[in-house]
Amino acid sequence: MGMKLTLNSQVCPHCDTSLIGEPIPEKDREAFGGATHFQRQIAVEILGEDRVSYVRCPDCGAEDQR
Repeated sequence: MGMKLTLNSQVCPHCDTSLIGEPIPEKDREAFGGATHFQRQIAVEILGEDRVSYVRCPDCGAEDQR
């Protein structure tokens, strides 16, 4: 089985595009757990479930279940 798209992916395994977004302003980084950049992947929840059900690439639309 190949690589899966996850909430921690830095590159989409389907289209090889970067999932590292814009820099987070230094003054706001503490609110984002110390992260330096926003993430571009999309976390999708299904109504009624209390979790992320799958992750989607914003460029190619590929989805992988968690």
